[in-house]
Amino acid sequence: HHQVVNEYIPRVLDRVNSHLKQKAGEGIFDLFKPRQTEAIKRRPFRSAVYAGNDDKEILIGTIIPYSKHPPLREFLTSLVKHAENCLRELKDYKGRLRGYVVEPELKAIIDDFIAILAQHITPPPPKAKVVVDLVRVKELAKESDQVRDMLIIRDAAIADIQKPLAEEPIAASATGITQSEGALAHLLTDLDQVSKILYELDKDEKRLIEVLLKNTCKMKDNLITEALPGVLVEQLVDHINSLSLELLGDVLIVSENGTKIVTDDYRDELDHLYTANKDIFTVLVHNDLPEEWTKFRSRLAHYQLSLLKALVEQDDPTREICRIAHENVTMPELLLDSINELALDTVGDIIIETISIPPVIEAEDLEMVRRII
Repeated sequence: HHQVVNEYIPRVLDRVNSHLKQKAGEGIFDLFKPRQTEAIKRRPFRSAVYAGNDDKEILIGTIIPYSKHPPLREFLTSLVKHAENCLRELKDYKGRLRGYVVEPELKAIIDDFIAILAQHITPPPPKAKVVVDLVRVKELAKESDQVRDMLIIRDAAIADIQKPLAEEPIAASATGITQSEGALAHLLTDLDQVSKILYELDKDEKRLIEVLLKNTCKMKDNLITEALPGVLVEQLVDHINSLSLELLGDVLIVSENGTKIVTDDYRDELDHLYTANKDIFTVLVHNDLPEEWTKFRSRLAHYQLSLLKALVEQDDPTREICRIAHENVTMPELLLDSINELALDTVGDIIIETISIPPVIEAEDLEMVRRII
């Protein structure tokens, strides 16, 4: 139902924005406007070799950081989630999005607006009735038995029937995660993204998800604390959801009335991975890293890890750096700087020599970078 979401979610947001303008004289971006602005600066010709002072920065422009403003992000997310839940109900789609709050007045506006649009959002056509001719079925079964008896020996046929099915996987995803035979592909649409999240989690975070899976994906906070003694559960949930927002665009675990709940949309993927690829939950990685490097790696996004991998493994990673930057709507220099800034905050020094052409990992940090990629 992507087409339905793409068509009607923007119309819902526009309807709410119009209501706010009529009521308060200000729209969404006026009511949730950040107070501070950001200056975009950079050193000119930083990749060029020339005589002169290259430490002077120039001002590219001043922006209002709407995308980094938490109140605006929370408000828009709540509107979108509630509107999608209304559309899911119209389409009889399984599961509902959780973890959001919408003011009753705005909720009523969205509900009424979707109700008006409902006549245009046609339900799926009814399934055609299947009429089975039982007499013909019996005839076909009898004919099949006769053909089988003529072509194969009865004992061999019985042995084949009793032979267990092969346990080899029949499909593999882009991340190497396999789908076992019998798995319904339409229920595992986010398998790659969920598996990437699990690979990024530490021991305690994986244990938290495992505990929830063993308790029907829903568990009281006090029971989780008993199952995971000495662990800061809220901190684990925050990190899991930060990865989930980056890779899935939604949280993986929501909190409701003192209860942790796995989001309905991703339960099938987690159940499948726990059953068919349980090593994801048991294999621990990077537990031998120094504390500062462990912290550094935990804050890296997947595309930043890909860039570090290219720097380590390729003689000239320039093309790969440009590709990663293009896919993430940024410039190569800014992408390299973002990694160095994280390194400064955690390790205490930059790890990429950006003046070099092409950029390279600092020699003293090369071994540690190899261990975290």
